[in-house]
Amino acid sequence: MIIKTKELINIKDSKTYDIDIKDINFNDSLFIKRINDVKGYIEFYYDDSDSLFMHYDLDYSVVVPGSLSPKDITYNDHIVDDEHVCFNEEEDGFYIKDECEDVDLVKSIIYPLIPIKTENSNDNMHIEGDGWTITSEKEYAKMKKEKVDPRLEVLKKYKEEN
Repeated sequence: MIIKTKELINIKDSKTYDIDIKDINFNDSLFIKRINDVKGYIEFYYDDSDSLFMHYDLDYSVVVPGSLSPKDITYNDHIVDDEHVCFNEEEDGFYIKDECEDVDLVKSIIYPLIPIKTENSNDNMHIEGDGWTITSEKEYAKMKKEKVDPRLEVLKKYKEEN
């Protein structure tokens, strides 16, 4: 569906666009793979000062690569907000060109909300390498508690001998 600014300028009360998008793929992004199942609506309206605003209510799921594992992580989100709409790039607000597809508008709304790094809290995976390891806070506290200062190791051996 195409949203035209000519239609938005002449609305009387409001104009609502129902959104139902199956997939939005991101081939050029490192921190997002796709947005799935976007459902909701975007409503354009004028406030008391004759400024155009956009109200949106969207449910969607996002697929992102895990920051600690090669597994993809899917999370669901819901967003409701109002934003000022402008037709000039130099104005403050949500900029819309002459014509805008609903997919591009939804991408512009959701994209800034996606986290750059995402971890799966259900993954109990511990990654190790040559001389390094990733552990949980509990494991780190336990290791730190059990670790003996090498300068005091001599005293521990002396105590064991006597």
